[in-house]
Formats: sequence, C-alpha cells, structure tokens
Amino acid sequence: MRTIKLYITCSDELTLDKNVIGNLVRQLNTVNNPKGISIELWDCEDYDLSDAVQSDMFVALFHKEADKLSFDGVEKANEAYSIKKSPKVFIYFKDLGEGETTEEELTRFKQHLCDELGHFVNRYFSEDSIKFSILMQVMQV
Repeated sequence: MRTIKLYITCSDELTLDKNVIGNLVRQLNTVNNPKGISIELWDCEDYDLSDAVQSDMFVALFHKEADKLSFDGVEKANEAYSIKKSPKVFIYFKDLGEGETTEEELTRFKQHLCDELGHFVNRYFSEDSIKFSILMQVMQV
C-alpha cells in the first residue's frame, strides 16, 4: 500500500474548510484504498509541528488571520523541502469577501512568501474550489 501523508494547518477561522478537506480525503480513500493508495490526514490539532516535515504534502490555509503555528509550519516545511525535496508545500489563501480585510501580519507573511522565498500561493473562493485544488495536488504526489 502506498501512503501519502498530508499535513494540514490553518487558523480557527478556517476549521470548516479544513474539515471539507478531511471529508475529501475520506472519500478519496474509499475509492483509492482498493487500488493500494492511502492518504493519511495529519491535522495540526492532532500532530506536532515536527511531524509536518515528515509528511509528503504540507497544506496551509489562510484567510484574514493566521497564528504563529501556521507561520512556523510553513517555514519548517519550506526548509525541509529545500533540503530533501519533501514535503511538497501548498499554500492557499481564501479570497476575501466584501468588507473583509487581512491582518497586517498575514499580509507581510504573504509578501515574504512571494518576494523573499519565491513561493507560489494558491487562491480559492469556495469549498468546491479548495477540494478541486487539493485533489489536483494529491494526484501529483
């Protein structure tokens, strides 16, 4: 059985989106387990940050705010990738709704990712768009 370890982190505001990804992983496992492929979901609430660098995929979700744990996770996953080419790091920013603003700290972090680290960030706007993006990423691991 081939196992793909997917570590996911987000702030509390995106818990529902994280749960959507968890449901997607369960659905994918139902289809793919008979084919010898399994996806393990490592939720930041259940796994230590040091586990993130042992995963195959690292997913961070951001919207209006972020916590230090998510920032640290992205930094550690990026460091690990630069050394051993794993985990593959995927960073998603949920589009802001009308009247919503991003915390300044998160805006600076996004700029750091793009300008200093040269990291590509993905955008999503709905449950379907994040599910599709994650599905496409899983297929590449």
